[in-house]
Amino acid sequence: MKIGIIYIVTGPYIKFWNEFYSSSQLYFCVEAEKNYEVFTDSSELASQRLPNVHMHLIEDKGWIVNVSSKSKFICEIRNQLTSYDYIFYLNGNFKFISPIYCDEILPQAEHNYLTALSFSHYLTIHPDHYPYDRNKNCNAFIPYGQGKYYFQGGFYGGRTQEVLSLSEWCRDAIEADFNKKVIARFHDESYINRYLLTQHPKVLNDKYAFQDIWPYEGEYKAIVLNKEEVPEDNNLQEMKQNYIDPSLSFLLNDELKFIPISIVQLYGGLGNQMFGYAFYLYIRHISTQERKLLIDPAPCKRYGNHNGYELPSIFSKICQDIHISDETKNNIRKLRKGTSLSIEEVRASMPQSFKEKKQPIIFYSGCWQCVTYVETVKDEIKKDFIFDESKLNEPSAQMLRIIRRSNSVSVHIRRNDYLIGNNEFLYGGICTKSYYEKAISQMYTLLKDEPIFIYFTDDPEWVRSNFALDKSYLVDWNKNKDNWQDMYLMSACRHHIIANSSFSWWAAWLGGFPEKKVIAPSTWLNGMQTPDILPTEWIKIPITPDKKILDRICNHLILHSSYMKQLGLNSGKMGVVIFFFHYARYTQNPLYENYAGDLFDELYEEIHKGISFSFLDGLCGIAWAVEYLVHEQFIEGNTDDSLAEIDFKVMQIDPRRFTDYSFETGLEGIACYVLSRLLSPRVCSSSLTLDSVYLKDLTEACRKVPVDKANYTRLFLNYIESKEVGYSFKDVLMQVLNHSEKAFGSDGLTWQTGLTMIMR
Repeated sequence: MKIGIIYIVTGPYIKFWNEFYSSSQLYFCVEAEKNYEVFTDSSELASQRLPNVHMHLIEDKGWIVNVSSKSKFICEIRNQLTSYDYIFYLNGNFKFISPIYCDEILPQAEHNYLTALSFSHYLTIHPDHYPYDRNKNCNAFIPYGQGKYYFQGGFYGGRTQEVLSLSEWCRDAIEADFNKKVIARFHDESYINRYLLTQHPKVLNDKYAFQDIWPYEGEYKAIVLNKEEVPEDNNLQEMKQNYIDPSLSFLLNDELKFIPISIVQLYGGLGNQMFGYAFYLYIRHISTQERKLLIDPAPCKRYGNHNGYELPSIFSKICQDIHISDETKNNIRKLRKGTSLSIEEVRASMPQSFKEKKQPIIFYSGCWQCVTYVETVKDEIKKDFIFDESKLNEPSAQMLRIIRRSNSVSVHIRRNDYLIGNNEFLYGGICTKSYYEKAISQMYTLLKDEPIFIYFTDDPEWVRSNFALDKSYLVDWNKNKDNWQDMYLMSACRHHIIANSSFSWWAAWLGGFPEKKVIAPSTWLNGMQTPDILPTEWIKIPITPDKKILDRICNHLILHSSYMKQLGLNSGKMGVVIFFFHYARYTQNPLYENYAGDLFDELYEEIHKGISFSFLDGLCGIAWAVEYLVHEQFIEGNTDDSLAEIDFKVMQIDPRRFTDYSFETGLEGIACYVLSRLLSPRVCSSSLTLDSVYLKDLTEACRKVPVDKANYTRLFLNYIESKEVGYSFKDVLMQVLNHSEKAFGSDGLTWQTGLTMIMR
C-alpha cells in the first residue's frame, strides 16, 4: 500500500521539518510505503535529497495566500498523486510519538473514503457555536442549524480520488472568493468543513493530534507542537482577524496581501498643507511597517478664508495617487470599532515619537509645524516643492526679474485673518510695526550691500501707511488662486523677514541663496511655546506681549470666571486665580490682586461639592495651586491648616490601586501634589496631615510605575529615600500650560494664553 503525505512549510516553520519527517517515518502508517510531497519556499530545504521525498519549490506569497493554496498545490501534482492509494495532508508542526497503524485512520466506503480530525471538546459545544464561516458571501458559508463536527485543516486525507475531488472543489471555491476579495474565517479549513458537510468521513480525535490547550485525558500518539515559539507567529491571531473581517477586504491588494493604511489629514491654507505634506514624507521615511500612506485633503477644503486644497495644482511632482479616494473613505466609515486609531499632535511645534501601531487604519491629525520633521526629509521636499515659473502672471514675472538682480529681502506682513475673532488672540499682536522696524534695522546691519525690500501683504493700505516704500516694492496683485506666486517670489529673494505664518516660513525655508539671512519673531503663537518651529540658524527677535490683547483676555475672564462651573486648575477657577495674581504683579495693579483673592474665596466655598481627585481639574491640582501661590509669595498662610481637609480626602483613596499613572488624572498627579506638601515650609506648631501610613502606601505604588511614565513618582521616591529632589513649581505650572496647547483649534481667550504671554 502506498501513501502520499502532503507537507507544506514556508518561512521560519522549516524548523519543524526534520522532527516531522523522522517521527512520521518511524510511527505513521508503519506498515505502508510512504512518500512525501513537500512544498517549501526554502531553496536550502528543497535541495535536500531523500529517497522518498519529492521537493516542490514555491514562492512565498504572504500568509493568507500560502495557507489557502494547499488545495491548489495538490491539484497541480495530480498526475504524481494518482500513483498513491491514499493521500494525507499533515500540518508542519506534527510530531508522532507512537505507532499509528493503517486500519486506525484509513477510511472505508461508509466514510466516503475520507478521513478528518475533530477535537473532542467540540462534542460538548452546540454546532451553532462552532467556528464555521457565517459569511453568506463566502463559498465556505455554513448556515446555523447545520453541521455535526468541526474538522481541523491540519490532518485530513483518504483515498486518492476522493481527496483530489475535495481539493478541486476547495481550489475552485477559494479562487472564486479570492476574486471577490472574500477571505474565509479559517481559510482552507473553512472550505474543508463546508465540503465535508455532505460527506460522512471517518472521524479522528485528539489521540492523533494532542494539544495541551484543549481538554483531553486519553492516550495520544501524535502531538501538535506550539507555533507560538516561532517569533514571526506572535501577531498571527491579529493578522487573521484582519483578513477574515469582510469590512476590511478593501485593504487586500491584487495578490491578497493585507496592506494597512495610514492617513495624514491636511488642514488650513497653503503653508499648513506644505507642513502636512512634509509630515507625510517624514512618516513614510521612519515607517518600518508595510503600510499604504495616503493624504486626506478634505479638512483643508472646509476653510473659506483660504483657497481650498492647492498642493497638486501648484507642485506638479505631487501625485494624485497619494490622495485617499472617496471609495476608501466610505469603506472606512463602515468599519467596526477598534479597527482605526487617531494619532493627534500633542503640542504645537514639538517633535513627537511614533511607535508602530497594529490598527489597520491610522489617522494623523495635526498641523505638524515642526522643523525636525522637515529637515529629516529636506531632500525629498525640495524635489517636490518646485514652482512652475511659466505659470507666473506678467507682473509677477517682472518682479521676479527685479528680485534676481538685486540684494532682495522679502518682508511678509499678514494681518487680515489674524485680526478676526479667536485668531487675534492666537496670532495677533506679535508681528507688529515695532517688530518689522527692528527686523528691517537688523537686516541693514547684517547686509553689506544695500538691500531692496519687497513687501508682500494681505493689507497693502496698512503697509503704505506705515512704511516708506520709495526704495522698496509692494506686491499686492496676487489674489486668491494666484496667491502661491507671492510664496514663489518671496522664496526667490536672497533674504527674508517673515511673519508668524507658515506661508512665509516656507518661502524663507525654500529660499536658495547660500548666505541667506532669515529674521523671524521669537513668538509664533500667543498662548503656546513653539520650541521647534524655527531653524536654529534663523535670527529671532524677542516679542513683547501685546497690552491690548492681554487687557481683552483680562476683561473676558473678569466677566466670565465667576460663572465657571468647574473649580479645577486647567479648566476652572483655580487657573484663573493664578492668572490674576500674576497679572496684578505684571501690571502693578492691586485691583487684580483683590479680584484674584475674591475668586479664590469663592472657589473655597464651593470646594466641598463633588470634585475628582485629579491634578488637572480636581482637588490635587487645587491644593498644589495653593502651595504654588504661597511659594511664589502671592499669598501668605499656613497651608497645613488650609489644606488639611483636602489632605484627608486624598488619603481616603488607596494609591496602590491606581492603574492610571498619568499626570492629568492619575498617580503622577497625586505624587506631584504630595511632593508640594512635603516641601512646604512649616512652622513648629504645624504638622503635615498626610500620615506615614499613606506615604508608605504611596511609596509602594510609585515603585510600580514604569520607568517611561515616571516623573513626579520618581521625584517622590528620591525625596523619600534621600530627601533630595529636583522639584520645581514653575516646571509643574509649565506642564499645566503645555497641556492646554492644542496643536490645532485652540481657544485664545483663556487664562493659559494670558499667563503664557506674561511669562514669556
